[in-house]
Amino acid sequence: MGGLELEHGAKNYGSATTRRGLAALDFVLRIIAIIATLASAIAMGTTNESLSFFTYLDYDIFFVVIIIYIFFVVTNSIVSAYLVLSLALSISHIVSGGAKKSRVVLIFFDTVYII
Repeated sequence: MGGLELEHGAKNYGSATTRRGLAALDFVLRIIAIIATLASAIAMGTTNESLSFFTYLDYDIFFVVIIIYIFFVVTNSIVSAYLVLSLALSISHIVSGGAKKSRVVLIFFDTVYII
């Protein structure tokens, strides 16, 4: 898929500077994702809305009442915890640009959390 074919089957996946630059971009995007998921979990967890079914029936909605709110808050909290834990791997990718297996693991878990 990527890389130039070198002698004896080895592949060149770009320079170390390029790999470290992409790892730094990955780190910054993970920081932004942490902030976004924490903000959405806090916003949903502290919401207090009211819903009127009819003019005389007023129903207060907050995250404890509706199971969707609970699911949303818990899911965002789990994803935030994963992102915080994955920062260590992201930092190791910046320091040592040759970590290939841990990148595959991060890509796999990132895909799982997207779904």
